[in-house]
Amino acid sequence: MIIGLGNDLQSIDAIQRLVDSKPSFVERILTPKEQEQLAHRHGIHRIQYIAGRFSAKEAYAKATGYGIGEHAHWQEIEILNDEEGRPRLSVTGDSVIAGANNYLVALSHSNGFVLANVTVENTNA
Repeated sequence: MIIGLGNDLQSIDAIQRLVDSKPSFVERILTPKEQEQLAHRHGIHRIQYIAGRFSAKEAYAKATGYGIGEHAHWQEIEILNDEEGRPRLSVTGDSVIAGANNYLVALSHSNGFVLANVTVENTNA
C-alpha cells in the first residue's frame, strides 16, 4: 500500500550558488556516507549529486507530510547509490513514518534541473 508520494524540482545552479556561499550546507544536508560518495564525483557530477540528494530529501518530506524540521531531519534521510548505481533511500530516527517499510526514489537531471520522486510504501498491507 502506498503511504505517500512526493516530488521536488531544484535548480542545479541555485544549489551551486548555495554551496559556494555556504560551504557548511553540504555537511548539513549530506550524511557522512553520502559525503563519502560525493568525494568520488567531480565537475558537474559533484553538484548534481548534492542537488539530487537535497531534492530527494525534500521529496521524502513531502511524501510523509512532515516537512523538514520537527519530525524529519536532513541527517536521518539517506540516499546512497547501490552497486548498480541506483539511488536507495533509507530513513532513521524521527524521520521514519509509521507503517513504512519500503522507500522508492528516482532522480533525473536535465537542462540545469534535478527532479526527485519518492514513494513511501507499506508492503505488508
